[in-house]
Amino acid sequence: MSAVPTSTIAAIRSLGPDQEPRRRRRTPSHAVLALNITAMIDVVFLLMTYFLLTAQFTRREESIPHALPAHLSGRATDREPDPFSLPPTPVVIVVRSSGDGPADFSLSTDSPLLSGTLTAEDLRRGAGDRRDDFASDQRFIIRAAPDVRWEHALAAFNALRRAGWTSIQFANPMP
Repeated sequence: MSAVPTSTIAAIRSLGPDQEPRRRRRTPSHAVLALNITAMIDVVFLLMTYFLLTAQFTRREESIPHALPAHLSGRATDREPDPFSLPPTPVVIVVRSSGDGPADFSLSTDSPLLSGTLTAEDLRRGAGDRRDDFASDQRFIIRAAPDVRWEHALAAFNALRRAGWTSIQFANPMP
């Protein structure tokens, strides 16, 4: 224990019961603030370890389309495909609206097998009856005029589907 000077004791005794002694605090001339980040670094390393241990670094399962040879797929083919044959050119069908009604449209095509201005029923009959004239994997592209109604383009699509074709796609509208 350190000794308290007598002058300090005398000053405290001279104060009344409702008075307290004034204490002088010593403030340093320059205050140094430091941030202890050790705990934060520990938490970051623990989280990083947790995520590394629980993460699964495997590729997602994806569907990869492929065509099996005829002898592996179980399909019987009557003839082998010619490896030098060119793929069939797609048949482009242009749809033009002439009114707002469901039958107010016309179809035209670039195929000599389906010639002239067609209706949806003409397209269904022509594409269905001439299946032997087209390749088995024939593609059809439906191209709409700029002001065509969606139901008219869809009628052409449905006509081809009813004829039994599956490779049908829509192209960007004509400029």
